[in-house]
Amino acid sequence: MTLVTVINKDLNTLIPIIYEFRQKIQKHILIYDEARLEKELAQKLKKGIKKSSSKVKIELLKIDEDNRLDMIKIKEKLDKEEMLYLNATESDISLVVIIGGYILNRDGYVLSYDKYDNTYNKINRSGFENHIIKNNLTLDQYFTYIGYKKQHEQSTKEVQKYQGQINYIFKSAHKFFFNQHILSKSKVKKLDKAFKEALIGLGIIDKHTSLKKGKKNFGSLFEEFIFLKLQRYDFDDIKLGVEIIFDEEMYIVNEIDIMAIKNNHIFVIECKLGNLIEANEVIYKLDSILENFGDDAKGLIVNIQPNLDYFGGTNSSVKKLFSNVAYSRANYNNIAVYNDYIFNDSAFDELIREFFNVALKEHKNIKNEPVFLLGGYDLEMIEIKKLLIQHGKHYIDRKLSWGAKLSRYQDIFHSLTHYYGIELIEDIEPPLHYTAIDHHNDLQNNQSSLEQVAKILNVELSRYQKLVALNDSGYIPAMQKFGATEVEIELIRERDREAQGVTNEDELLAEMSIEEKKVVDGVVVVETQIHHFSPISDRLYMMGIKDYLIYNDKKLLYYGKNIEQLVKHYKKEIEKKKMYYGGGNGFFGLAEGRGYDREKIEKLKDEIIQIVK
Repeated sequence: MTLVTVINKDLNTLIPIIYEFRQKIQKHILIYDEARLEKELAQKLKKGIKKSSSKVKIELLKIDEDNRLDMIKIKEKLDKEEMLYLNATESDISLVVIIGGYILNRDGYVLSYDKYDNTYNKINRSGFENHIIKNNLTLDQYFTYIGYKKQHEQSTKEVQKYQGQINYIFKSAHKFFFNQHILSKSKVKKLDKAFKEALIGLGIIDKHTSLKKGKKNFGSLFEEFIFLKLQRYDFDDIKLGVEIIFDEEMYIVNEIDIMAIKNNHIFVIECKLGNLIEANEVIYKLDSILENFGDDAKGLIVNIQPNLDYFGGTNSSVKKLFSNVAYSRANYNNIAVYNDYIFNDSAFDELIREFFNVALKEHKNIKNEPVFLLGGYDLEMIEIKKLLIQHGKHYIDRKLSWGAKLSRYQDIFHSLTHYYGIELIEDIEPPLHYTAIDHHNDLQNNQSSLEQVAKILNVELSRYQKLVALNDSGYIPAMQKFGATEVEIELIRERDREAQGVTNEDELLAEMSIEEKKVVDGVVVVETQIHHFSPISDRLYMMGIKDYLIYNDKKLLYYGKNIEQLVKHYKKEIEKKKMYYGGGNGFFGLAEGRGYDREKIEKLKDEIIQIVK
């Protein structure tokens, strides 16, 4: 095939197509505008292609996009070629239209790359097909094509060898900073015994507890610690301690702590240990580096700082280095920040998976500790998550809604890991080692999910947490029976609605829906357009209405008497997970997305009213 690439200002958008078809390309024509920048980019890309595919014949074609004669020159050039393909993502639109139209008329193809989805459209005269990129670049391959020179990278052989010592040193941030302080005062003999042994193993101090000169500092060890955490994920490639020259003429060496690539997206990780840094400077530096890797590149700043209050410091006003303003500035520049007094594996894992869109390779890397899988969001699920973070437990949170399914987590299952699935519908066969945590349907006699998790962790719940648990298992009546005040009940219900994603607009629409309520055979019926029913349910209950039914065109909820009759009547639907009940025989509902259209829901509504009357 003959690939025609129209140079643009960002080679990152062109390289994935070139690499994807590298085995099929026999000839490559690079078309560039006479402007100096595009000429330099064309020369750089030509050099990279030649290094990667020495047998490919490469031709450069300089044109003036405003010159009609140059357009004719392109046509004459392409007249001599066969099997034409155009690679012109984000290139000049007028050139794409002219060249693309010509190639399509020659029964060729136009290739359009989507850098965010890492897919491309293959367009011909009949239409187009969407394809996933099958061949993703490694970092070295990327450097070659883009024209950057990798000056150096740190070998990770020693890092792997001593990962036990490295992980121990940073296992407890409080202990680390305490021992670091002791070392700074040259009081080596007062070091924590295990910490001392880890330093001896790394060769930082000798067996006589004397500091060795010329050994790596803790900042370098922290970079290695973060690298060990990141290498567990399914990046296409990851490197530690990379030195890159973006422009050989200027010869400016850029040192990068950690680099990774996934689906042709570049990620740069900056590791900072301690509180002797300026947040904005770190953000600006990382942003300037990211500019060299395209606008889809992402950066991450990882900072663990000492909590001076923990060591009895008198300055109680010491805050985290990265303020809300700094977080906003970083986010605007496609940079995430992990800044804390401790290193929490679960919180870090959640950030990495969501920000970089990667997954753990295998959960056996979590030392066979149990992993909690979070279900649909409500106040109870948020409190469970807080409890897991507080006690350093591993969890995965895909921020699901009610009706969450176990299948949303099937990509991470590993045979050696024990999973706790919290309020997840088992729509697939659970993994080998699996425990379901739930209190709905036939499990309604169980304790609330929050109480079950607390029991597994062997911890006591606070009064607030107990109210959250009661709210989830028995709604307002259970909290009232416990002795909750009106203020507490109102607070719990408000936070629960917020956790579910209820908006101010939903609250307003709930009131409007209630104004249109009807009474059918003693049951108050409310039809609504909002997704979450809780703002309607709360208002009806506080109005003293005990038997009510809320529905829209996707789901239905009944709260009131004779729930047991509904459970008996719809036993098969409940077994098929189409319907659910709970709250101490307090509510009965139709799960969303279970094959019920508007007409069926209307019929179900009438049936329920007749059964419970």
